[in-house]
Amino acid sequence: PEENAGSCPSDCDLIPTRCGDNNCDPEENGGNCPEDCSLTFCNSDGICDPFESAEFCSDCTTLCNNNGFCDPNEMVQTCDSDCGNLPSVVVIAFLDENLNGISDLGIEYAVPNVIVYLDLDFDGEYDSLVEPIYTTRGDPAQVEIQVRPGTYQIGVISASLGSLAIGWVEDIGQETFVFNTNERVIVAEIAIPLSVNLPPVAQDFDIEVTRSMLQQNPLIIFVHDIINSNT
Repeated sequence: PEENAGSCPSDCDLIPTRCGDNNCDPEENGGNCPEDCSLTFCNSDGICDPFESAEFCSDCTTLCNNNGFCDPNEMVQTCDSDCGNLPSVVVIAFLDENLNGISDLGIEYAVPNVIVYLDLDFDGEYDSLVEPIYTTRGDPAQVEIQVRPGTYQIGVISASLGSLAIGWVEDIGQETFVFNTNERVIVAEIAIPLSVNLPPVAQDFDIEVTRSMLQQNPLIIFVHDIINSNT
């Protein structure tokens, strides 16, 4: 029960396949399947974050004073009048076909089932039960994470990428992404470029990825027509 897909991928399913059946299965938690599970995370910082709840975290209370301001201990779930307009960040992971690092929605494929986490201590490592995790879903595949105003860092659970890597094969790129929210930045956006993760020996070749196969199973990448660029 204390393990999940982020902290122990060897024991737990990376993708909660039964999410939405109204049962909180062992591989599910409040981050990757809030539909079935309570918000069980708690960073004990004295402020009730949207991923915390009074049931599992002393940072939160079910009280609501309806003063139009989201007080430190008020919860989004029980005080929508004060906390319903908190800012958020939209995270999307996409197959960067033109290698420009920019998400061209409608042209470049948004990859589902990529697991990301809020790196609350900015150490680049996922801390189970303290840092919430989320999964990209939908069409286009993305996830919206509600937060209190401030500076945050998003990390990627690399095991959920399968045969993909962040960035291009010759420049894997950063694995964490910082964003800021405040009264002016209500919705931030993070676009994570992904590419086929090939061994160094293949870096001198031209590579073509079968997108149709990626759409059928984003964790399995088929590479074909590998042609030596020097021939």
